Amino acid sequence: MIVLLNGPAGVGKTTVARLLADRLEGTACISGDALRAFAPAEARRVLGPGSTYRAGAVLAETYLDMGATRVVFEYVFESPRQVGYFRDALRDERPLHLVTLWAPLDVLIERAASRSDRPDIGEDQVRRSHDALALCLPELGRIVETASAAPEAVAKAIRDGLST
Repeated sequence: MIVLLNGPAGVGKTTVARLLADRLEGTACISGDALRAFAPAEARRVLGPGSTYRAGAVLAETYLDMGATRVVFEYVFESPRQVGYFRDALRDERPLHLVTLWAPLDVLIERAASRSDRPDIGEDQVRRSHDALALCLPELGRIVETASAAPEAVAKAIRDGLST
């Protein structure tokens, strides 16, 4: 199974993905941001639209082929089109679960500003990401609120939802 862990900048995707990988035996975790760093902007222009999503799908399948029981791919999917890039790059039909983490904009701005472990992405990027996802939110899978929940509780809710 592949879990696409989606959400705007600062919502907690990386933290929740790591918790899921730690608590679900045999789970590989892929950071879309890290994968994107392999191809600078010029290379992405040559590779075409959705290159990070497409590469993520190929890598996820590779982990599954090597024996992982599931893969969590955490990244921002701002629209169903971006989910389509991922899905279309899969060579086999695989169970795919799209989970979008969500929180109010003011919460995201505060979280992003208080991050000490990563570079500040800036309020404009947080706002842009949040607004883009808000336009398509009903089409972006299961929505899990993170504003008042600890990351461990969010990961548990997702994990419990995967087993049903």
